Amino acid sequence: MQRINIDCKGVFPHGGGEGNTVMGDDGYIWYFGETDGYQYFAKFNPPSFNRKEVTLTATEVVDSWEIPITDSYENRTWQGGKVKGGKIYFLYGSGVNSNRLYVFDVRKKQRIALIPLSSIIEEVEDLDFTDSSLLIGISSAKNGVYRLNEVY
Repeated sequence: MQRINIDCKGVFPHGGGEGNTVMGDDGYIWYFGETDGYQYFAKFNPPSFNRKEVTLTATEVVDSWEIPITDSYENRTWQGGKVKGGKIYFLYGSGVNSNRLYVFDVRKKQRIALIPLSSIIEEVEDLDFTDSSLLIGISSAKNGVYRLNEVY
């Protein structure tokens, strides 16, 4: 077991803050979130397992970028995400009028899709993939899962 901390000071021009940290299918550790009108992304090489706790800093960054937020959603409650196939899938929302899925291309360093999830009335929490679908877990007494069959 290893605890990996992220210190993003000096990584992003407009700051950074608390974000999502996930292991991508590409073998890198990805860190992403948003602050002060920007969504930010950083890619790190995974550390060796010789220490129980490590802190990744700007010196360990393989790549990073930020992009301005251009959508008109007021609710900025970011949730879970996943890196798969050269794309970052990033959930936002806390209910029917704010749930959405952003898709970012990591090579182009830009958003390629914004998918409203207004049919999901509960708060979205996290996502994962099967061979043919994207599954979105929700926060409710029913602990439901929604499935999207076509995703960018």
